[in-house]
Amino acid sequence: MLKILIADDHRIMREAIIHIIKDEYPAVACTEVEDGAELLSKLTQEKYDLVISDISMPVMNGIEALTALKKEHPKLPVIIISIHAENRYAVNAIKAGAAAFITKTLIQHELIPAMHIILSGKKYMTNQLALLLGDNSI
Repeated sequence: MLKILIADDHRIMREAIIHIIKDEYPAVACTEVEDGAELLSKLTQEKYDLVISDISMPVMNGIEALTALKKEHPKLPVIIISIHAENRYAVNAIKAGAAAFITKTLIQHELIPAMHIILSGKKYMTNQLALLLGDNSI
């Protein structure tokens, strides 16, 4: 069974993500947390196949949590989501180890294709992110 940890401080966003995922993966087990500190705590208690984390959260933001997570779980794929445009945080998220960066405005269309690619062991990039990475030559 696919196990996903979802970190976002807005309950309605977590519920929307779960709804999108369950349409494609009906048997998925989703765990919800509200901030990066809770995310890291859950990772000490259970094993997950994928993490989906917002950037803007209280206590510990998504990039801080991603950086800490990658030290303990370097192979665990993480999708970073944000209300902010890709040009603001995406390059930093990818450099920190994210497998994908998806804006919340595109999540309904991009999340499932991203999950398919990431769960096969690859990284996922939107066209905009690919252009940004090309411009920033990481």
